[in-house]
Amino acid sequence: MKLIYIAGPYTTEDIYNLRRNIMRAEKAGREVFKRGHIPVIPHSLGDALDTGKDFKHFRHQDWMHKLCLPLLSRCDGILLIDGWQQSKGARMEFEHAQNNNMPVFYKVERIRF
Repeated sequence: MKLIYIAGPYTTEDIYNLRRNIMRAEKAGREVFKRGHIPVIPHSLGDALDTGKDFKHFRHQDWMHKLCLPLLSRCDGILLIDGWQQSKGARMEFEHAQNNNMPVFYKVERIRF
């Protein structure tokens, strides 16, 4: 059983697309779990924290360096979901994974250890 980090678009201009991005990441996480691995879904955690007044001053870089990249560093692999190329954060996560020789997956079905 491995920890698989789910990376894809999160930030968007409107709440509808934000919720859609979170739902897509959570759906991918469910598929990862069905295949016997533990999904790590920063979208859900970020959403829960982002609504708190204590974090309103956080910028994109803060979220990436204080939450996402440290969390990714503890995982065994990364799954990039559709649209990741258009996401600044997902591109940073991809680069981090590559720089740390972490397995990168583009489809849930291809996750193999």
